[in-house]
Amino acid sequence: MPPNLIELQKKVAETELEYYRNLEKNLKYIKKRATEILKDARVYVFGSVVEGEYIPGKSDIDVLIVSNEIPKTVSGHVKLKLKILGELGYLSPFEIHFADEKLFEHYSRFATLVEVD
Repeated sequence: MPPNLIELQKKVAETELEYYRNLEKNLKYIKKRATEILKDARVYVFGSVVEGEYIPGKSDIDVLIVSNEIPKTVSGHVKLKLKILGELGYLSPFEIHFADEKLFEHYSRFATLVEVD
């Protein structure tokens, strides 16, 4: 018998909670992948996770990757996101944002950014 909607929602929330429980490890993985692909990459986390308002199943985990090597096209961004997320899977709660130095200045004025070690 196939699972019902409540069982599916519970499974999604449990899966997202695991990403959050392993947040530091997952962020380090994202940084490792980003710096393998974009040699000058810096990686930051921001949003609800930093503000202490993250809710598994409802919130995403915002990650900002800063590099001068970011592709200029939407399709380039999508391909890069998939490469960076790798083993974490494209259905993970990580929302990858890209910025060059100029756009980074904008983010830093409006968001609390925590650099990933």
